[in-house]
Amino acid sequence: MVALRYSISNTSQNLNTLCELIRDQNCHRVILFGTVENELDSENRDSNLPYVAALAVYEIPNIDSIYVLFDGIFLTAARYPRYTEVRALLDVAQESGRVYFCEARAPLTRTFTSEDAVAALKDLGPIRRLDADSRADYFALLSGFTEQQYVDIYNS
Repeated sequence: MVALRYSISNTSQNLNTLCELIRDQNCHRVILFGTVENELDSENRDSNLPYVAALAVYEIPNIDSIYVLFDGIFLTAARYPRYTEVRALLDVAQESGRVYFCEARAPLTRTFTSEDAVAALKDLGPIRRLDADSRADYFALLSGFTEQQYVDIYNS
């Protein structure tokens, strides 16, 4: 297994990079995760949690798998402007038919080595294909609101 950690950039670049990998026909699959929620006291809380995390999987036949890891302060649906980026990601993911999500919350892995982070995420729990029927279940890992509630709140 080869593990490569994506160097976090601004959220627009993060979104574009992951969407490009989803669209890449050589990418075997992408697995999305919702990280743990705030478990810290109010003084140390991260108001952006949970984050989107992802693994893009490339497979070289008879050689090895390559995992591109997206973790850390990557994407979040904590506020409406950031939600629109997550919505764009989910639109591309749903359209591709090659994106899955883990039903279990992911640990925060940004302090792990890339190999340890991939090992922690790739077998974390059951995965489901992200499609129109399961999209709301994945989004529930990222927010206490539904996507429609976000839109309604923003437009009110």
